[in-house]
Amino acid sequence: MRKIPIILIFLAILLAPLASAADTVMVNSDNWMDIYSGAIYSQILGKKFKFLISEKHSAKMPQYISKKDLVTVVESEKLPFMINYADTLSQQGYIVEEIKASGRDLNIELADMAGTTSFIIVDPSYGYNAISVAPYAILTGGYVLFADKHNIDEVKDTLSKNRAQSVLIYGFVDEEVTDELKYYSPEIINLGSRYDNNIEIIKKFMQIKPTDQLTFSSGQLIEEGIFTSGNPVLFIGTTLVPDRVVKFVKTSNVNFGVLIGNELTRPAKQLKESAGITVFIKFAQGSPTPGAEEFFEVVKGLDLYYLPSLDPEIALAGIRYNIATKTVDIAIENKKDLQTFMKTAASVLSGDQRLVAVGDSGFEVLEGDDKRGFSYEADLLDAIAERKELTANIYTIYGEAPNFLDKELAETVPLLVVEKEDECEMDISGVKFDPEIQRLIISAKNKANVDCFVDANIVDLIIDDEPTTAALKESVLVKKGQTAELMIKQRMTPVDIEDNKQVTARIYYGEDAGFLFKKSEKTVTLQVIGQGINSAYILIGVLAIVIIVAIAWFVKKRK
Repeated sequence: MRKIPIILIFLAILLAPLASAADTVMVNSDNWMDIYSGAIYSQILGKKFKFLISEKHSAKMPQYISKKDLVTVVESEKLPFMINYADTLSQQGYIVEEIKASGRDLNIELADMAGTTSFIIVDPSYGYNAISVAPYAILTGGYVLFADKHNIDEVKDTLSKNRAQSVLIYGFVDEEVTDELKYYSPEIINLGSRYDNNIEIIKKFMQIKPTDQLTFSSGQLIEEGIFTSGNPVLFIGTTLVPDRVVKFVKTSNVNFGVLIGNELTRPAKQLKESAGITVFIKFAQGSPTPGAEEFFEVVKGLDLYYLPSLDPEIALAGIRYNIATKTVDIAIENKKDLQTFMKTAASVLSGDQRLVAVGDSGFEVLEGDDKRGFSYEADLLDAIAERKELTANIYTIYGEAPNFLDKELAETVPLLVVEKEDECEMDISGVKFDPEIQRLIISAKNKANVDCFVDANIVDLIIDDEPTTAALKESVLVKKGQTAELMIKQRMTPVDIEDNKQVTARIYYGEDAGFLFKKSEKTVTLQVIGQGINSAYILIGVLAIVIIVAIAWFVKKRK
C-alpha cells in the first residue's frame, strides 16, 4: 500500500469543510434531531451540509456558503438560533428556499422529500444509535426515521406512502414499533449494547464498501465529517476502550482512525497502542477569507453539536467497616435513570501498607436512580485495635452492558468504622402479574422486629424473547411484621407471560436505606391476577351461546 504523507492527510481533514459541491442544506435549529435529519436528507440528495451551533455562528455562516448554490434553509419552528434566517441570507444575495418544521415532524417531512424506499428505524431517546447508522444509511441511500410508541402511526404512514422496500430496525425500540412494522419483515440489529450494535453496522458497511479508515467518536456529538467523510463511525468509549472494540479493529484490516475533537484522546491513544493503528485528531477547520485567493487565514474550532448524554454515571455514596459483621460495606449510587452494570475492587490501607483487598467476582446490576450497598468480608479487627488510621481505595468499572464496562470510578477516602448489627430478615412469598395495570408484584414479608428498607428486582425475565431485569425504582420501607406488595412497572404480552411461568425474584434489604447489602432470592411460579376469573367468564359466555343456539334450533324445528 502506498504511504500517504501525514501532512497531506492532515490538510485534507483541515480543508474538508471548504470543498465545493452543488447546492447546500443549512440547518438552523438548537435540536439535534433537526440537525441530524437535515444531514441525512442532504447526503441522500448529494448536497453540502451545514448547521448553526449558536446565534453568533449565524453571522459567520455565509462565508462558508457559495452564492452559486441553492441554499435550503431548514429552520426549526420552535428552537431556531436565528429567526427567519432564510430572509437574512436572501438579503445578502443568496438563492434560498425554506423548510420550517421541528423534531419528529421535520424528520418525517424530509423523509417524504428524500425520495427513497430504504429506511432505518431508531428510537430518538438513544441519539448515539442515530450516529452509528448514519454512514451506512448514506452509503445505501437510506433515510433514518425516528420512531417510538408515540409516533409509530405517523411512521407507518410514511413507510406506506414511500412504498418502503427495505426496513432496518436498529438498537432498542419500543415493543409497539417492532409489532407495527412486522408487515415489512424488517431486519433487526439489537445485540444488547451500543458497541455490539455499532460493530455489526460497520460490518454491514464494509461488506458493501471495504475501508481501512474509521471515524472515532463517543456517539454523543454531531460533526459534519460524520456524514461527509464516507467512513463508518466506531464508538471507542469515553474513558476505557471495550475489549470487543479492540478485537474488532485488530481483525478488520483497519489501519487509520480519525478522532473527532480532542476529548477522547485517552481512549484513542489506548486503541492506537492496543491495535497498532495510526490515529489522526480532527480538532479544527479552515476559516475562509472572502475575496482572497488563500484557502484560509486562520484555523477555527470544529462545528460540534452535542447530543443529550445517555452515558451511565455512578458515584460513591458511602463506605464503612462494620466491626459487628466484620465486613467492608460500600454504597454506590446510580446518578442516571439507566440500568448500569459494574464491577468493584477495593483495598484498605494503613499508610502505604495494604491490609486487605475485596471486590466482586462477577458484575453487579444497579437500576436507574437507585442506591445499593455491597458487603465484603474482611478482618480488620487488629488494625482497629491498634487505632490505625485506615483509608480505602475504591475502583469500579461500569457501563451499559456486562461485557462493555467502559467507564471508571476511582476514589480514595477515609474508612469509617462502625459497630452495628443489622437485624432485618425478609422473605419472598410470591410474585404476581396484573395485566390490567401492567405491573409485577413481589410479596415480601418483614420477619424481623425492626423496620426494614427493601429494594427488589426480577432477573432474567424474558420479554420479546430477550432476557431483561425488571426493577423497583426506589427502596420501600416495610414495617416490622408486615408484608409489602412491591410493584414493578413492566409491560408483558400473553406470549411474554407464557415465557415466564417461573420467575426469579431478588430483594436487597437492611435497616439503613443507604446500605441494603442483605439479599434474598427465590424462584417461584408467576401468578397472573384475574386469569382464572377471565377464563371462567369466557367459558360461561361460550356455554351461553351454545345454549341460545340450541334453543333457537329446537324452536325452529318445532315450528
